[in-house]
Amino acid sequence: MKVNKANEQELRELLEKKIELEEEPRIRKDQVEGKKSQDEVARIDSWLNRIRAKPAWVLDHAKVRARTGIFLFFFLVLASYALMFLTFEPYEIGIKAHFASLGIILATALSIDGLLVGFYSKKWVLFSLTGVALLCLLVAHVQLGIVRGQLFRTLGTASESFYQTTSKLLTFALPLLALGVELAAGLTLFRVIEWLYSPEVRAHRRREKEMRNMIACDMEINMRRNRPKVVAAEFAIRLRQAAKKRLSGEMKWAIALPIIILIVILLSLAAGRAFGEELEKNTVILTDLTKSVSPDGCAQNAKAIEACLNAAGPGEKITVLAITDRSFAKPVILLRGRTGEKPGYFKERLKDERQTLANAWRDTAKRLKPSYQNSDVIGAIAIAQILLDDGTVEKKRLLIFSDMRHVTEALDLESPQELNPKEFLARIEKLGAIPSLKNVDVYALAVLTDNKSPSYWLALKAFWKGFFGKAGASLKKYSVTREVN
Repeated sequence: MKVNKANEQELRELLEKKIELEEEPRIRKDQVEGKKSQDEVARIDSWLNRIRAKPAWVLDHAKVRARTGIFLFFFLVLASYALMFLTFEPYEIGIKAHFASLGIILATALSIDGLLVGFYSKKWVLFSLTGVALLCLLVAHVQLGIVRGQLFRTLGTASESFYQTTSKLLTFALPLLALGVELAAGLTLFRVIEWLYSPEVRAHRRREKEMRNMIACDMEINMRRNRPKVVAAEFAIRLRQAAKKRLSGEMKWAIALPIIILIVILLSLAAGRAFGEELEKNTVILTDLTKSVSPDGCAQNAKAIEACLNAAGPGEKITVLAITDRSFAKPVILLRGRTGEKPGYFKERLKDERQTLANAWRDTAKRLKPSYQNSDVIGAIAIAQILLDDGTVEKKRLLIFSDMRHVTEALDLESPQELNPKEFLARIEKLGAIPSLKNVDVYALAVLTDNKSPSYWLALKAFWKGFFGKAGASLKKYSVTREVN
């Protein structure tokens, strides 16, 4: 359905109404929560005014002082622990001294804090303890200063009189110092707890939380009230973008459709002209008819060749040669044929031609027996080179069904128990018996391992790989199986 401006405005109004109805309950919920937070803030402000509480910025400053107080408390505990540990050290009681020192210090600080909490309303207790701590620390400091003065006076000439005089001062100064440090630690702990957990601090924290909640509710209400207009505007933008895309697509199709039709027509003409045409192939198949192959193996090779004929492509030239003891001098061609270049619309012509080749091959294969004594594999490959030497053919294949054990007077690959591939390749090169098989794909199949060790089979494979490499061919497969692919 095409949407004009009138329809677009009507749809926008309906959409806004729908969103408003959906958001109404949520807006009311946010209003109730905001009102609760507002009432709670008013209640807290009233309580703070009634107790004449300090303003929030003063409490923020108190937080900083509380953090500093925590650091000072631990520092004073550490100092008092050092003094206490020095007292226990001469008695050599080990780890017990550490626990005793730390326990006494913490217990004293907590006791002072408890005392101050009990007399929280009586400020004179707090002032008295603070004054006592200050006085003890000042007196201890003065006594220690006197000891330092005595030390400088007797520098370099210290005597027993110095230690006797200063020991009395230290005996008086150290208790005062311990008392002052313990009182300071207790007072600091009391102040930290007071700053962190006073009712005023908790009230201000609660007020900040309710203020944040009230602001969040207000923002949520405004967002939900504006949401219908926002969604309607987005809907209108998407409608216009869709209309623009549709118009652009119609224009593109108006231009592209004639071009596509023209391309389809041209492709149809080209396909009709080239229908059935594939790359021309020339395939030569070598099958071993020597006594190194058993009768059962010969029959299996024949079935594998029949499978190759049934898979022949259009316009493929196929020649089947026998590997005999004189493959090059007296080549034995078992089958020659070719499939047509046009297979037919449903490949019915190609199927008939394949069937004809397969029938002819079955008639020939019935008379085949492995009867030759030696195996002239290289001679058969040389004949294959002549048959494959056709510059007009795009794809060339050489399929060899044999154990690949070449045996002639010039070269015997079967008799040695172990082969040296490099040595035999050098002899073949010296004889000039390596053919030219450039751009030929070679498949060595049914390369059986009868009566031979694995090392011999691998060495024979290495020899033929080097042989076909020097011939310029590509050894696609070298296997004991008979499947081409």
